[in-house]
Amino acid sequence: MPNKKLSTNVVIRGSIARRSRGFTLVEVLLVMAIIGMIAGAVALTLPSSSPSERSPQDLAITLKEQLQYAREHAMVRQQPLGLHVDNQGYRFLRWYDGQWQTLDARGLKEVRWSDTLRWELELTEGNLMAQDESARQLLFQPDEDQEAAAEEEQEQPPQPQILILPSGEMTGFSLALDNRNLARQQQRWLIAQNAWQILVQEQPYERY
Repeated sequence: MPNKKLSTNVVIRGSIARRSRGFTLVEVLLVMAIIGMIAGAVALTLPSSSPSERSPQDLAITLKEQLQYAREHAMVRQQPLGLHVDNQGYRFLRWYDGQWQTLDARGLKEVRWSDTLRWELELTEGNLMAQDESARQLLFQPDEDQEAAAEEEQEQPPQPQILILPSGEMTGFSLALDNRNLARQQQRWLIAQNAWQILVQEQPYERY
């Protein structure tokens, strides 16, 4: 009996010792990132008005939140992402299997805007190797087989203007949004990414 009690005590002491160590900093940060992704996905999937009914301000704020979520997504999954903007709207892309593919993740789905929305994208210099075209092509060079298959289908995958790396780095940019029909009555909304900050600013249209 004494031996059994001693063995039991040792097991209990060992259990307490293991629990007293707690979580490591990496584990805490990983849990926080996952919680942030879940919260962001829930917020971004809430019902909202269609893009044609939303103001440039609403679209700018939504894109800012999506970019922040995309950065967390890239860091947690360690997968490069990109953002492609055109006259139809914007979409998030992922680098997978040697080519850029449209990302259909919750909270990062394609957004199309109205015909009256006007946009202007400018990439800033001195930020990330994405501004170095040779380095960009070397790292994200399409797979030859995938490229040939795309040519046969006569559909080239879109290329991102903005890169989001697994390290959290993002191409520096500014994206201005306004309504071409109400330009004189409304302000122009500017989304800017500088280092690790994504800002939404209101600027008078007369400046442009």
